[in-house]
Amino acid sequence: MSDDTRVYLYTSLAGGSTQLTTATTRIASILDSHKIVYTPVDLATGDEIHKRIWQRKTSGKRLPGVVVWTKTIEGIQGEGKGDVEGMDVHVCLTTEELEDANEGGPAEVKSVLGLST
Repeated sequence: MSDDTRVYLYTSLAGGSTQLTTATTRIASILDSHKIVYTPVDLATGDEIHKRIWQRKTSGKRLPGVVVWTKTIEGIQGEGKGDVEGMDVHVCLTTEELEDANEGGPAEVKSVLGLST
């Protein structure tokens, strides 16, 4: 993966829900097993831009999920700020969507994430 693409695992650990923790662990396992580098983001304590993106781009889907940011064309301002400045959201997947892709193997997971295989 290049510096032009960043994968984030969005979750919220504030509630202490075992269901959310289990789903977050499952996503992390899938990403780890396919050697996909990601950064976990706890939306309960994380950056406001990540919170807004999850709310806006997923139309109320439940956490956890995977969000892929890609670099914008040189000179065009993306919607990102801070660690994702100059980037735009490329993909947002929920646990179920990632698990469905995982059934197809590594190539399918990387394909739905928009990553080269």
